[in-house]
Amino acid sequence: AMDVKQMTYILTIAQEGGISKAAAKLFITQSALDQQLLKLEHELGYAVVSRQHGGKNGGKTCLTEKGRQLMYAFQQYENAVRDFAQQRFDALFRETGLI
Repeated sequence: AMDVKQMTYILTIAQEGGISKAAAKLFITQSALDQQLLKLEHELGYAVVSRQHGGKNGGKTCLTEKGRQLMYAFQQYENAVRDFAQQRFDALFRETGLI
């Protein structure tokens, strides 16, 4: 089953444009992030990222079409959780008379 940590990994890979930059931002090794990504892809049954090696600009990692769909779903989930938390926070302060 997918967890929030894995969702964070995918979003960070997409935002940073690659596994090595994402790993640095997440404060984990590139190898550890790649292993988590491979585990997730195995669970899902499809590739989330397209790994391209070599070339003039070195290896590049980008999301596959299914990876982009997954990222979009994660973003929707993240937004819904944030909105819910804000609504509860506002309601709590209204109930206590603090706002």
